[in-house]
Amino acid sequence: MERMMAQGKAEIEQQAAGWVEWIHGHVHDTETAARFDRWIEADPRHVDAFAHMSALWEAGALTRALATCMARNDNEGAEPPARSETQDQPESTDREQTPRAARPPRPGRLANLTFRPKTWARAVAGLAAALVLMLAYPALHDHFFEDVDYATRIGQSRLVALQDGTRIRLGGATRLHVRITPWSRHVTMARGLAFFDVAHERTRTFAVSAGETRVQVLGTAFDVELLDDDAQQVRVYRGRVRVGHAGNSWTLPAGSGLFVSGQLAKRLTGIEGQGPDWMQGWFDAQDTPLAQLLERINRTSPVPVMLAHPELGELRISGRLRLSSTQDAIDVICASQGLRHYRKGGAIVLAR
Repeated sequence: MERMMAQGKAEIEQQAAGWVEWIHGHVHDTETAARFDRWIEADPRHVDAFAHMSALWEAGALTRALATCMARNDNEGAEPPARSETQDQPESTDREQTPRAARPPRPGRLANLTFRPKTWARAVAGLAAALVLMLAYPALHDHFFEDVDYATRIGQSRLVALQDGTRIRLGGATRLHVRITPWSRHVTMARGLAFFDVAHERTRTFAVSAGETRVQVLGTAFDVELLDDDAQQVRVYRGRVRVGHAGNSWTLPAGSGLFVSGQLAKRLTGIEGQGPDWMQGWFDAQDTPLAQLLERINRTSPVPVMLAHPELGELRISGRLRLSSTQDAIDVICASQGLRHYRKGGAIVLAR
C-alpha cells in the first residue's frame, strides 16, 4: 500500500512538473489549457503538487542546483540515456485512471531535478533554501489562490490590493469577482466601473470579463466600464491591452480606448494621465449619450436622476462634468441641452 501511495505521489509530481514547464515555456493554446483545467480539478493533490512545483520553479536555488548537478555529471563523464521508469513495466493504477486527454506535457527542466535519483540527491543542498521557505508557509494553498467578491455602494469608492500586487479602484455601485490561481488571474465584472493597475508577471495573464467584452493584459493600467448589459467601455492609461467582443478583437495602446455596444465598435482617443478622472470625481464626456451619462451620475448621486421621456437619453453630451456634485452636473447638462429639472417622488427628473 505504501509503495502504491509513493508511486501515486511521484506520478502526480511528474504531471505537475510537466504543467509548470508548459506554463512557463509554451504558447497557451485553448485545447491544452482545457486539459490543464480538467487535470487540476480532478484531485486536490494536483493543486498542492502544482503549488509546490511552482514554488520550486520560482526559487533561484533551482537554477543554481541544476547548474551544479549538470557540471558534476559532465565531470564524471557522459552517462547513458536514462531508461524510462515505465518502460517494459505495467502502468501504475494512478496512470490508468488518468485520461489521456488530461495528461500534462512531458516535463523538462523540473523533471531533471525531481525524478532522476542521482540528480535529486546532489541538488538537495542547493534546494535547501527553497524547501525551508515552503515549510515556513504551511498555508501555501492560500498564498496561491484568491477567490473573492468585492462591491461598493452608491457614492462609495474602494481600493482593493490583490495578492499579486495588482490594485483595483472600484467606483460607486460596482460589483466584481476576483479569482487568482497559480496559472491565471481573472476578474468578472457584474456591474459598475473599475480601474486596474495590473502587476506585471511573465507568465500569468490578467483578464477582465465585463458582459460580452473580455480584456487581456500582462501588466498595464486601464479601466473597464459596464454601462449596461450590451455596452462596455475600455480605456488604457499605460501599457497595451487586447479587447475581444462579439468575435472581434482589438489591440489598444496607452492613450486609446474602445466603446462597444452590440455590433457597434468605436475607437476612443485622447486618453491622458496616469489614471481616469472619475477617481477624482470628474468625467470628460465625448459625444456621450445622456442615458449613459446618467448611469455614471447615478453611481455617485445620493438622489436618483431620471428622464421624463426615454428619447431624451439619445441626446449627446460633450464637456467636462463634476460627477462628485450631482447638482453641478445637472446644471451643465440642462444648460447645454435646453432642459429643465424638477423633483418628483424622491428623484430628480430631467425634461424639456
